Amino acid sequence: MAGGRASFHLGPTRALLFRSLLASLIMTIVFCFLRWSFFDSLFWPFFLSGLLGFGVADVFMYVCYRLLSARLGMTLVQCLAAPFAILIEVRFLGVSLSAFEYLSIVLILTGVFFAVRPKTMPHLPVRQVVVGFILAVFGAFVQGASSVLSRYAYQQGALLGLELPGFQTAYYRVLGGTCFIIFYFLVVKAFETRLPEVLATRQRSATQIKNGIPALLFLVLFGPCMGVTFNQLAFSSTDASLVLPVIATVPVFMIPLAKRFEGEKVSLSSTAGTILAVMGVALLSYLQAR
Repeated sequence: MAGGRASFHLGPTRALLFRSLLASLIMTIVFCFLRWSFFDSLFWPFFLSGLLGFGVADVFMYVCYRLLSARLGMTLVQCLAAPFAILIEVRFLGVSLSAFEYLSIVLILTGVFFAVRPKTMPHLPVRQVVVGFILAVFGAFVQGASSVLSRYAYQQGALLGLELPGFQTAYYRVLGGTCFIIFYFLVVKAFETRLPEVLATRQRSATQIKNGIPALLFLVLFGPCMGVTFNQLAFSSTDASLVLPVIATVPVFMIPLAKRFEGEKVSLSSTAGTILAVMGVALLSYLQAR
């Protein structure tokens, strides 16, 4: 929700840049204070994982915040990331799926369809909904690949006898994401006049910046600093196919928040679709844990 508000007031590109830079600064100070050392053999896998998940995937998600809403953008990316991660694990890590697990994926996709179909958002142009959906699918795929890569890095660390703290690996990932966000910002800045308003970094008013700062600070604290750290702690001992389904329950909790803080009129169909998608994710998680 904080990401959606920061994106609205500051613009997606600026919100991403400020969030990444501030998070990197805070985590660098903590990292130096704790005097941890870099493990070269594990730094680059986590760095690449962050470049994909904290960088590329978040670019797609933040644009979705503006095109759709924070709730719908989060629903799409988080719910679709879980089946993507599982399919990637099936293809590259030799994980096998049962018929019921494939059925769970179908359930997730059906729920997502009802959550974001244009009829549930009559106030938005169909073209805008379609573009937002496509960007969210790309973001979900990258997020799923990033999670699998992070889990793979932990497995390699275990083979080498290395057990890294969650904050340390989160720091590696944030650095990777920040590097991509800086590159992305420079590219957008160079071609700003040719880009649509949703991507451009045009000047914001003092009022917009003032309104966006509280959301930005909240986002930095509970996103990169705490959220990514807890995610990494989960990946250190659990497969991505189990962690992502739990994370995908977030959209359900965002429904009352969207009504309260954003004044979003959530239709019954959209609410039912969100719950159906999360139920599919929960079923998938249960079947994977058996």
